[in-house]
Amino acid sequence: MAKFDCDWVDAFTDEPFGGNGCAVVHDALGLDDASCMAFVRETSLTECTFVGSSSVADFRVRYFLAGGEIPFAGHPTIATVAALIHRGKVQERKLSLETNAGLIPIEIDESFGAPWIIMTQNAP
Repeated sequence: MAKFDCDWVDAFTDEPFGGNGCAVVHDALGLDDASCMAFVRETSLTECTFVGSSSVADFRVRYFLAGGEIPFAGHPTIATVAALIHRGKVQERKLSLETNAGLIPIEIDESFGAPWIIMTQNAP
């Protein structure tokens, strides 16, 4: 039996089972593409992220659909940062993510209570 350390996150909502769902799999950069795609199929979600350490950013994020890897996606980025905050892995209010679409700067604004995650997306 495979074991995965993951969070199921609903982005763009504060309601359970609302918004856009995404599974965030932690310490998972060692998984091969086939395992990542199988994980996405198992969840029946559109996208899942696989997160780990990076030598050029605060975290490395890989984005997968059931059919393969994609360079970047919006709501999975928000879900990933929310999961990292929830797990206490983010200490700063600014961080960066290494993705296949380049480095993505992130800001976290907590002036509204719950964290607002602001990303600056690279041009497609």
